[in-house]
Amino acid sequence: MKLQKIFLATCCLILAAIIFEAYYTYFILWSKNPNTLDAFSIDYAWAGKGLDDLPKTLPKYVIVEAQGVDVRGLPMPTQTVMFLTDTFTPEKQVAKNIHYVLPQDVSKIPTGAYIVYIK
Repeated sequence: MKLQKIFLATCCLILAAIIFEAYYTYFILWSKNPNTLDAFSIDYAWAGKGLDDLPKTLPKYVIVEAQGVDVRGLPMPTQTVMFLTDTFTPEKQVAKNIHYVLPQDVSKIPTGAYIVYIK
């Protein structure tokens, strides 16, 4: 019985140490590191937030120059902007007036449209 309590206490201590280490690394060390923003592609998040704040009547074009695995004809980094603006489906893209284009299609962008680059 005594051995069982020692084992349980040891497991709890190890679990607490793992939780503390993860918290400390993620919220204390990484939060102060200037490289963290780039590692998590904060520029894509800012682009998505900026697009979402614009009026729906304004045509918005996202020129995707970033490289990545193809997802429905667009590189993977586009997914961040699509998630934050809720424009993954073609129907939602039309509803929010957000268009995703590759560099070879830039000539199709109408004059007066708001343009964002994903690099």
